Amino acid sequence: MAFMNCTTMGIAGSVTITGITAGAAGTNGTALIGAFYSMLRSQLWRHDNGTILENIDDVGVLYNNITNQTTNAAEAISLSCLVGSGSGGAPSSSFSINSGFGNFGVVFDASNQTFSFFLPLLGVMNNDKPLPLHFGGFELSLNFSPMSEWTRDLTAIAGSVATGYTINSLELVGELLVLEQEGMNNIMKMYPTIRIKSESYVSKSDTIAASSGAGTYEFQLGFTLKGAKRLIWSVSVPTACDKKFSGINPNLQSYQLIVGNRTFPQQPVDASKLSVCFAENQKSYGSLYSSQHTGSCTRKTFGVASTAYMGATGEWKAFQDASNVAYATLISNVSGNKFTQHLDLETLPQGSQLFNGISTVGGSTILRFITSAALAAQTHNLHIHMNYDVLLELDWQNGLVNVIQ
Repeated sequence: MAFMNCTTMGIAGSVTITGITAGAAGTNGTALIGAFYSMLRSQLWRHDNGTILENIDDVGVLYNNITNQTTNAAEAISLSCLVGSGSGGAPSSSFSINSGFGNFGVVFDASNQTFSFFLPLLGVMNNDKPLPLHFGGFELSLNFSPMSEWTRDLTAIAGSVATGYTINSLELVGELLVLEQEGMNNIMKMYPTIRIKSESYVSKSDTIAASSGAGTYEFQLGFTLKGAKRLIWSVSVPTACDKKFSGINPNLQSYQLIVGNRTFPQQPVDASKLSVCFAENQKSYGSLYSSQHTGSCTRKTFGVASTAYMGATGEWKAFQDASNVAYATLISNVSGNKFTQHLDLETLPQGSQLFNGISTVGGSTILRFITSAALAAQTHNLHIHMNYDVLLELDWQNGLVNVIQ
C-alpha cells in the first residue's frame, strides 16, 4: 500500500516561449507577472468515482495575493529557482532586493527562452497528512491562461517579445511511503473509514463599472460553508502594469463582510487608512507586530488606488500603469500594485468536525464596499476567494471519497 507525502507534492515542468528572434538580453523581452503560478486559471481535483474535491478559479491571482502578503522580498528572490518570482530579470542579472518588492518575475528574452518550475500545491492537497492512494486514483486538472494574461511586454521592437508558449513534461511529483501489503490490510480493516482534515478555497468574480461614483456597492458571494476561515479579495484594472494580478484600492471609505445578521468585523474596516488595511492582513496570518510572514509590500506598491482619492498629498496614489515597467527598472526599481485585503474569520474549533471558521450556511453572504470618490474610467474587476476547512472522508472498503465542507 502506498501513501503520498503531500508536503512534498508539486507541479513540475518547464515553459518555452516562441516569437523572440531579436533584441538584446537586459534591454528587450517579455516579463512574467508574479510567478509561474500566474499561468494557471483554475485547478480541479477529482477522485476516480467522480467526486470533485475542489475547484479553484483564478488560482494564479490567489497565489499572488497570498505570497505578496506573506513572502518577504528576500524570500521572493530566493524562491525564483522554484517558481520564477522576484528575480528581476534574466538569470545572469545582478539581482537587487528591489526586484523582490515588485510584482514581476523572470524575463524571457533572446538569451533566455526556457524556464523550469516546481509549483507547491494550494488547496485541499496542501496538508501534512499522508494521503492513502489505495482508495483509488486522484486526478488533477489544470486550465492554463493565454500568455497575454500573465506576461508584460517590455519593449515594442519587432521580434523582441514572446508571442506564444509551450508547456513541457508537466507532471505531479511527490514522495511515496510504501508499506507491506498484508500487514497494512489487516490494520485498515480495523479502520475502514479515515478522515483527513485540510483546507481549500472557493472563488467568486464580479465587476464595478468604469467611472462609478461614490456610494455603497454590495456583492453577493453565495458561499455555503461550515468553516470559513479567511476572506481574500483584490481589485484589478486592465491598464495596470501587472494586469489581472494587480491589486488596487477601489477608493474605499470602508468595507465589511455580512453573513446573515452578523458582520465581520463588527465595525467596518476604515479602508481610507493604509495602515489599518495592512494591519487587517497581518492579523489574518498571525503576523501583527511580528517579523514573520509580513510580505513584500511597500507603501509604493500597497498604497495604490483607482485614483489619488485622498488628494494629491494623501497616502493613496493612483495605480502604476504600463508606463512604470521597463526591463532595467525591474532590477533597480519597484514595479507593481499589491493592495489586497485578507480578513480573518478563524474561530476556536467547533462542532463534531472541529472546523475553525464561521458558518455561512442558511443565510446570505455579502461583501459591502462604501467608496468615497468616483473610480477611474475603466472596468474594475473584483477577485474574491474564501479559505475554508474541509474534511476528506475516505471509505476504504467501498473505495469512496466524501467531501465535508
